[in-house]
Amino acid sequence: MKKTLYILILIQIFSCSEITKKRDAVNSPKENQKVQNQNMNSEKVTEISLKEKRFNEFLESIKTFKIQPVDSLVTEYNISQLENYKIGNNNIQIFKKDSFNINWIKINSNKLLIKNLKTINNPTDGDNEEMFCNSLQKVKLYNFNSNDVILLEFTSYPSTGLGSSVTDYLIYDVKNNQLNLFENFRRADSDFYNFPFNKKLNYISSDFTGDYHGATPMHFISKIYSLNDNGKFQLEKDSNGKEYFYETVTYPNELKKEFEYKWNWF
Repeated sequence: MKKTLYILILIQIFSCSEITKKRDAVNSPKENQKVQNQNMNSEKVTEISLKEKRFNEFLESIKTFKIQPVDSLVTEYNISQLENYKIGNNNIQIFKKDSFNINWIKINSNKLLIKNLKTINNPTDGDNEEMFCNSLQKVKLYNFNSNDVILLEFTSYPSTGLGSSVTDYLIYDVKNNQLNLFENFRRADSDFYNFPFNKKLNYISSDFTGDYHGATPMHFISKIYSLNDNGKFQLEKDSNGKEYFYETVTYPNELKKEFEYKWNWF
């Protein structure tokens, strides 16, 4: 009886051992594959991080050429039909024909009708547009080459829908009494620069192409403009006639797809 029981125990131990070996043999490729996938994902994350790091370093390098304003003020939406501001020695008046639509802006003694303005850049899908925003948010005063330049930043009020993503920038050359209009979508272009390829006041403005809601890839293209001797901004190009720019492409509806970027810079 004991001998029979001993034999049965040995058979059971042997059977369990074989089952364990088979189970390990089956699971081993899966475990190895899992480890390989983890390594691949880790490498991919590292690759994305390096890509973003390089682009962020590029953006940081641009900031080294930024010019600081000599004065600035922050405002908020004003329900008054006539708004009055002062920055440095410059007086600014904004007149609205109703609660939401600006009719004219007067800087010092120069009155400028908004309906006559068109954007210098092509803010959306390659079109020049009229001024869209109505609420003054910031005013900055710069002094460059003994000339005052005023930058006014406008947003929309009330801030609803896609209109909340639009910003208008009016740039006024005091000496030449010239007003320049730029507009962008989901970008902030509220600074001036002095890049080394010329001795002019430089400005970066952004254009947008694609679907506003992200159904198709969204392209944001930033270009350099320079203030000429007549007080107007002109698009800058390199010695080969190619525009200076940097572009980012995002894919809101394709979460696994990385953002892309490219540039032609000085």
